[in-house]
Amino acid sequence: MESVLHEVNAVLGVVGSFVCLPDGRVAAQVMPEQYSSNDLNLAARVTSQTFHALDLSRQRVAEAVLLYDAGRLVLKNFHSGILVIVCARNINLPLLNLTANVAVKKLATATRVSKTAAAKPAAPPPITPPLPSPVATPALPESSVPVTPPLPVTPGEVELPNLVGELQKQAHQIVETAASAQIPLWLMDPVALWERCPGRRRLLTIPRQRHLELAGHAEHLSPIIQFFGRLGYRSNTRPNAPPTTHRLYFTGPETQDTLVIFLDTFEMYHRFDLKPFLKPNASMVPVTALALVRLQLVEMPDEALSDLAALLIEYDVSLTPKDDQIDAAQITALCVDDWGWYKTVSMNLEQLIYFAEDNLFLAERSLVVERARRLKSSLDATPKSLRWQARARLGESVRWYEIPVEASAPSRPDMAIG
Repeated sequence: MESVLHEVNAVLGVVGSFVCLPDGRVAAQVMPEQYSSNDLNLAARVTSQTFHALDLSRQRVAEAVLLYDAGRLVLKNFHSGILVIVCARNINLPLLNLTANVAVKKLATATRVSKTAAAKPAAPPPITPPLPSPVATPALPESSVPVTPPLPVTPGEVELPNLVGELQKQAHQIVETAASAQIPLWLMDPVALWERCPGRRRLLTIPRQRHLELAGHAEHLSPIIQFFGRLGYRSNTRPNAPPTTHRLYFTGPETQDTLVIFLDTFEMYHRFDLKPFLKPNASMVPVTALALVRLQLVEMPDEALSDLAALLIEYDVSLTPKDDQIDAAQITALCVDDWGWYKTVSMNLEQLIYFAEDNLFLAERSLVVERARRLKSSLDATPKSLRWQARARLGESVRWYEIPVEASAPSRPDMAIG
């Protein structure tokens, strides 16, 4: 585990890091000498007790950030331990999270292995038993031997959760009503994802709030605003939002649900052109666009990794454009022209492989790992543009992604728990 902590400590601004187990013991540490073992043990006990108390109150916390005058503590809670990172107050958090999230996957595996080894009792010294009398032992019938069948590659559909079903009905009604008004709209998250992956719905993130994302054409900007105004939606677009932000925000008339419409372009941490994905005879964007929405995330949470795994299980990765497959050519074209896209997608594919190895059954894991590696091989094997090569020389010293623009800009508290 120390080697993983050294990787975390290599991030500019990190002072040191350690791992504590749920029982409060320090499992590994790479900290400066001024931090005594007593200090670390006390910090580990307080940290584990705090997260345990939150668990008991049904408030599962995956991450906590504590700000102090002289620095910052970043706490990453995983099932078998907690990663504690001591760092400078002004550290680049997105950059730290990229390394820390990968480290957490490795540490989760390492702590599980060490706990299993510790729980395994030592083998007793060999004893030479007396020779048994020659009594024939009847063989067990084959039917009595328990056999665990392999997981089927395509299990049956899982019933839609209530909220997803409501969002599905609402989204289709909006798209159909808009089409009758000559305004084409396409379904995106979360409805498109749930409809595209009926066989892997158990892996998909269940929405926590009424939120819909749609895609449309920028040439229909005014008709779209007027259309949703007639439906009773209130525009929630920031008045000072830059013109390059091709998004409209609305709030529902009664349920306070939120709606985002991407016009021709998806723009968050990275940008890609939506127009090739907006097919005239389709009601939702294809699976390649749904994959890109997740692959562009600079801070990839487990929920997004699970969604991406579901897509890779349901749909093969094609090196040539094919219907109902993830088009590696479109993803590769983005990544070989833009080093930032390449950097983020490559890191997310590596995280996806770690996630699959730790969380998926064998049949699912094999599909995800093989298809993720095939996509990564396409990125690496394709010649890069001069623009890509020039940007690659700067590397991570310059931020390679955009800061997402939200509908509103909430103030940041001194303590953020998520």
